[in-house]
Amino acid sequence: MSGETFQELRKLLAEGAIEDALEQLDNLLSSQGKTAFSRTAQYRDFRNEVGTHLGVLRRNQRQHRLGLGDAALREQQLARATNATLDLLDDVERAMSRARAVLPAAQAPVVSFPPAGELRGNLEKIWGRNNLKSLAWLHHGLRCAKAVYRLVTPDGFRTGFLLGNDWLMTNNHVLPSKAMASQATAEFNYEEDSSGRLLPVAAYQLDAGSFVTDVELDCSLVRVSANAGDRPLDDWGALVLAGDGAIELGDHVTIVQHPNGGVKQICLTANEVVNTFGPHLHYMTDTMPGSSGSPVFDDTWRVIALHHAGGELRRNDAGEKIYANEGILIGHITRHPLLSRVFAG
Repeated sequence: MSGETFQELRKLLAEGAIEDALEQLDNLLSSQGKTAFSRTAQYRDFRNEVGTHLGVLRRNQRQHRLGLGDAALREQQLARATNATLDLLDDVERAMSRARAVLPAAQAPVVSFPPAGELRGNLEKIWGRNNLKSLAWLHHGLRCAKAVYRLVTPDGFRTGFLLGNDWLMTNNHVLPSKAMASQATAEFNYEEDSSGRLLPVAAYQLDAGSFVTDVELDCSLVRVSANAGDRPLDDWGALVLAGDGAIELGDHVTIVQHPNGGVKQICLTANEVVNTFGPHLHYMTDTMPGSSGSPVFDDTWRVIALHHAGGELRRNDAGEKIYANEGILIGHITRHPLLSRVFAG
C-alpha cells in the first residue's frame, strides 16, 4: 500500500470529510483480512479504534439532526476525533510499512512488530476525559441504585430516592400535595436479577404529615410511615448529596430511574453535561416519562441534581433554548428555607 493512499486520507480529513476518511481506512484494513497481520492484536486494535471513531461521529451527527446538544461542544468533539484519526493514520501507515519491509519474496505475509514500547503510547487512546472505570465503581453504583424506588400515585408511576432519616425525595409535579402523598406508595426493589427475573418488591406507605414541597425547585420531600413495610428501610441504604459540588461542561452524570414506570434502569452512555443555568443542570442522559424524580449522580455516586424535565428548555438569561434533559442542582434544594429543615435534622 503506497504512501499516496494515506496522503489521500489525510486530505479528506483536512477537507472535513472525516467519515469518508474513516470508512476508507476501515476498507483498507479489511483488505488485509487474509494476511498474518490481520491475526494480530495490533490489527484488531486498529479496527476497534476506527469503529469507535465512527460511532462517536455518527452519534454527533444524529444529535445535530435532532437539534440536541451544544454546537460548541459538537465542534470540540469533531476536532478531537479529527486529531485522533490523524494519529491513527500515522500508526497504521507505520505498522503496515514495517510489515511489508520484512516480507520474504513469494512467501505469505509475516507481521513485523515495532520495537517494544515504540508504538505503545499511540495505540491506546483517551478520548477527551478519561472514561475508564474500575469494577469497584460499578459495584458502588449498584449499591446506590438500591435506594431508588418506583413511586405509585393515582396519576401514574414516577421515580424517587431515599435519603437519611427515612426521608424520600421526588418532584413537586410528581407529588404536589399532602393529599397525593397520602395515596402514594414507594416500591423498592422493582427490578430484575441477572437472569431477567423480577425481584420481590417491598412497598411502603408515606407519612403525609411530614410532607414539604417547593414548586419553583420542583422538589417534594416526605417521610416513610413508621410501620409501612415488612422489610427494614435500612435494607435500601441512603444516597449521599453532593451539595455544591463543582460541575463542568463535559462532565459525566448517571441516572438510575424507572422509565415509563417499568423496572429499574440505568443510562451509562452519552451522559455529558452541556449547560448550567441558575439552579438548572442540563445533560444528554436518556430518560423517558416516569423518570421524573430520579437522582442524577456525579462520577463519585453522589446525587448532584434531581431530574425533572426534558425537551426544549431555557438555557440562559437571554432566553436562548437548549434541547436536553434538566435537573435541579441539589445545592439549591439543600439551601431552600423550607426544604433545608429536612437536611438540618
